[in-house]
Amino acid sequence: MHLKSSTSRAAFTAVLSLIAAPAVAETQHVVTAVSGDGSIYAAMAAANSGTGAQKIVVAVEGDITLDGPLVYEGAAPLTIIGNGQTLSLSQNATILTAANGADLTVHGLTLSGPGGSGNDDGETGVEIVQEDDGMGLATLIGADIADGSEIEGVDVSEM
Repeated sequence: MHLKSSTSRAAFTAVLSLIAAPAVAETQHVVTAVSGDGSIYAAMAAANSGTGAQKIVVAVEGDITLDGPLVYEGAAPLTIIGNGQTLSLSQNATILTAANGADLTVHGLTLSGPGGSGNDDGETGVEIVQEDDGMGLATLIGADIADGSEIEGVDVSEM
């Protein structure tokens, strides 16, 4: 490859250095089953007992009906990556909670609660419970809260 200008060479070098930069270690858990070993609950349990940043990759095809809410107890960031699946919960409850103020990223998933209108309980799709320091960031990338659900998006609250 021949780069004609010093600006192009500098930009190319900068991109290469970003690609070659060491990544921050994160532990990955793969969801390979709808229930039992390899389920999203097993992956969440492993993430809860892990240290450092955690990643859950939903690798099962099709949607997942949850038996109850997913609660992340860790303080390190958690990323959950799907490929267009829906996580649905039949009860009117928060689907995903980061209980200790951890940064939470959800990518490529739809969160769906029970159908109906109105949500008098104020349940959310994603909740981050912050420590007193006010830390905790929710990022939804290519993620959605299903229309018609009795869940209301993202809530960030203090302990």
